[in-house]
Amino acid sequence: MDALTSFIVVIIAITIQFSLYAIKRLKEPLEPDFSLDERFHNLIMNIFRVINCSGFNCNGAF
Repeated sequence: MDALTSFIVVIIAITIQFSLYAIKRLKEPLEPDFSLDERFHNLIMNIFRVINCSGFNCNGAF
């Protein structure tokens, strides 16, 4: 490969990497945020209550 062909291959590789990174970064805000879902929040809180309330050590969890 001559220098021009190597340069073009490197530029294409960098362009593909940047495009994939940009798509990944743009996709993240569109993913659902489960911390805002009320049912999911309640499920997690119930799991924490069960973990905290072991034996006689409920400490007002319920």
